[in-house]
Amino acid sequence: MKTSISSQSKRALRLSFQHPRWILLSLVYTGACYAANQHAGLFDIDDPLWILTVACLLLLSPIYHGLLILGVIEGVVAKTERISVFVAVCGAFPGLVLGELLTAAAVMVGSLLFLLPGIYIGIRLVYYKQALLIDRRSLWEAFRESFRRTAGGRQAACLLGCLAVFYGVGIGIDWLLVATAPSWLLHPVTVSISAFLLTWINVLFTLLFVADLQLAPTVDDRGSD
Repeated sequence: MKTSISSQSKRALRLSFQHPRWILLSLVYTGACYAANQHAGLFDIDDPLWILTVACLLLLSPIYHGLLILGVIEGVVAKTERISVFVAVCGAFPGLVLGELLTAAAVMVGSLLFLLPGIYIGIRLVYYKQALLIDRRSLWEAFRESFRRTAGGRQAACLLGCLAVFYGVGIGIDWLLVATAPSWLLHPVTVSISAFLLTWINVLFTLLFVADLQLAPTVDDRGSD
């Protein structure tokens, strides 16, 4: 591997603390999704409020990921061409929406086939948002680029480990809160933990994506907002 996932995961953790606006952005997005899911889950099609959950997936998710990924690029990584984050997110928005649909469908269908194919597809597509936003590729090219970057058993295993930490820690803490905490405390603590984990995993995947581009840091990692 061209870069150490272990070292980049530590750097992503450090940067997440040093750039609180990223966590705040994740907090707003996670809170909106959490509130929508409290009324209707993604598969509760018969519930009229189901449309709010779908809207979070198809509309808020592209905006959130676009702002966060390009925010990491602007704040941490040098670029030869400075672009407007807003313009870049708007330009990539159709591809991000379609990508959400296709990825969710592929993972769902794969999960129906004894779960493992769904996990495999999810791992192979972890970089498509970065390819769309940073390299400005078409959606099909972004999928191909993500598959190219995740080729190899060791790479896939390391990414699976990162995702296992992301989901495992979140689910484990949620179970612990349900068992021990007062009900009024569950919601804000769950949203806060989920927001931080979401920030970390997105910063990590963005750092890993740009590592192969050999772009040098432009700001001191010791700085903060």
